[in-house]
Amino acid sequence: MFDIEAVAVARLGDLPKRKGYSSAFLGSSAVAPLPVIGAKSSVLTFSDERGARTSELTYTNFSVVMSKKRRLCIFSACNVDGSEIPAKAPSRTPWKFDPRIPVTQQIGEEIYGQRKKGDYLFARGHMTRRVDAAWGKDERAKLGNKDSMFVPNACPQDQSFNGGLWKSLEDKILAAAVADGDRISVFTGPIFNPKDPVFNGVAIPLWYWKLVAWRSGRKLRAVAYMQSQKDIMAANGFVPSVVGLTGVEGQAITIAALSKTADLDFGPLVGADILIKSRSSVIDVYSPQFFVKHILLA
Repeated sequence: MFDIEAVAVARLGDLPKRKGYSSAFLGSSAVAPLPVIGAKSSVLTFSDERGARTSELTYTNFSVVMSKKRRLCIFSACNVDGSEIPAKAPSRTPWKFDPRIPVTQQIGEEIYGQRKKGDYLFARGHMTRRVDAAWGKDERAKLGNKDSMFVPNACPQDQSFNGGLWKSLEDKILAAAVADGDRISVFTGPIFNPKDPVFNGVAIPLWYWKLVAWRSGRKLRAVAYMQSQKDIMAANGFVPSVVGLTGVEGQAITIAALSKTADLDFGPLVGADILIKSRSSVIDVYSPQFFVKHILLA
């Protein structure tokens, strides 16, 4: 269960000197840049502290880029140091609107809250989750945890999906990094489809994707996944018909195929894809054995 809560607007002074995502986090031989968005006109821009126009909302250990039309993130990109993940994650803090962009460009309480009898409400699903951002020395970990609770880092997810299938994937990815104390970069986002069902005026993404990049020796390696919440939404009583992609739930997908589906250019990550030699763009590798073989031992 999850609770509805009022969302406050943070002060600009609450976000000083946030460096955000680092493309060079994995090393100079394994640069993993932010994806380039195909539909540039859909990107929300704003003025940074120097007055320059930018689209990158920088936080502690991660960055977010927003969609103007959907009022949700196009992607969130996080650097994770598996050797500095604390044994116990810091306590959850309240959600806040980001003061750098208009509140009207962020989704507040209209679709989120605790499900009651006869109601259908969504959880705020972290794109960069708290534990992934909450690493580093004490103050950095606290800031990463706090920053993960800004509204641009959330998308609507059925709680059964958010706390089930999606969480399982996230847990496996982090466990693989922590086991060897590895650094990884994790990109996450929704798939926007014009046919996405609308709830209380908000179009709800049915599909989510996650891409993990790491360094093996001096080489960049990466793998991507797509998962759907459409069947879970239907099972839990979501009334409008749900339509969309089929056939890749709980599976890895080639980064080239994800690039076309999400309209994102992942640059060198396409060539770093460990599935690149496969005959199929989708492979059923959603298992602990896959993570051991291709991530821990890569």
